[in-house]
Formats: sequence, C-alpha cells, structure tokens
Amino acid sequence: MRVRIDNYLTSRRKLQEYFRQASTFHPQELATNQAEALFLRRVVDVVQANLSDYEFDVNTLAQKLSISRRQLFRKFKAIANTTPNAFIRDIRLKRAGVLLRESNMTVSEIIYAVGFSDPKYFRAVFKEQFGVLPGEFTRPS
Repeated sequence: MRVRIDNYLTSRRKLQEYFRQASTFHPQELATNQAEALFLRRVVDVVQANLSDYEFDVNTLAQKLSISRRQLFRKFKAIANTTPNAFIRDIRLKRAGVLLRESNMTVSEIIYAVGFSDPKYFRAVFKEQFGVLPGEFTRPS
C-alpha cells in the first residue's frame, strides 16, 4: 500500500511540473486516467474557445462545464494541484508565448487576443511564467 501511495504522489509531482513547463496542453499526458483526460480536454476546449474574452472566469467555466464552482475547484486540486484561475491564466500565457514566437502580431495585439485587459498585469505574469518580458521573448534559434 505504501508503494502505491508513493507512486501516486510521484506521478502527481511529475504532473504538476509538466503543467508548469509545457507550452501546450495535452490532457492525455497530464491525467492519470481517462476520466481526468476527458475532463481536462473539455476544460482546455472551453478555455480556448473563450480565449479572447477578458471577462471569462471560473464561474463562466463552471457554467459551461455544467458543474458547480466548488466541484470545479475540487477537481483541479485533485488533478493538477492548482486552481482553475491559474489554469486559465496559464493557457492564456502559453498561447501568448506561441503567438509571440510564431506570429507578426504586436505585444499589445497579443495581450488582448489572449484575454488580458491590463497590459501591466500581463507583463508581470508573463515575466513570472517565462522569466523574460514579452518584448524579449523571441523565436528559438
């Protein structure tokens, strides 16, 4: 029983690390079972469909998934040890990183395209996530 618990905790730590570093989300790699993968795929699809809506929040996500806000928080805590807010923000930031590398859009256009309404806040959380300011984020060599 102890070995199973240790293996479970190890897989959760790997999941959390992957979640923090991945530039795109692959629910089948994040989840430890098919039900979790399906749930995360639905979440990612809903968030991506509402990416440019800066008013999209946890309440809207829960409503679109047809579950309570409380249940949404429980699921996120159990699957990824994060909050739905952090998950939404990470998807937005990772999409911004992709756009910065692969498009000719300006930083200002990208900020609004990924659902941030405050450029100052975007720059702060982007730097926290990637270690550089959006203007310094360049294509890999």
